[in-house]
Amino acid sequence: MREQYLKADPHATFATRRRTVGSSLAALQLTVHYRGVWTAGVGDITHVIYIFVHGGVLYDFDYMAVAPHTAKYLPVFTGSAASIRFL
Repeated sequence: MREQYLKADPHATFATRRRTVGSSLAALQLTVHYRGVWTAGVGDITHVIYIFVHGGVLYDFDYMAVAPHTAKYLPVFTGSAASIRFL
């Protein structure tokens, strides 16, 4: 995955944090910032990816925002990840 982002932008940055999704699932949050192409052109893109295992299955929730809207959407991503539930 890292190589894919670095191919798009050799100056891409990566950060990881331990998080909880839903009420108690341990997850890894990977945040990637890079300059890339999206539907309206070229811009600064942020991916926030939550990765976790539940019931023996690997899950990957990938959220994306483009500058200048990133700050507006980061709390939405956090809220969405917090709302993940399994029946």
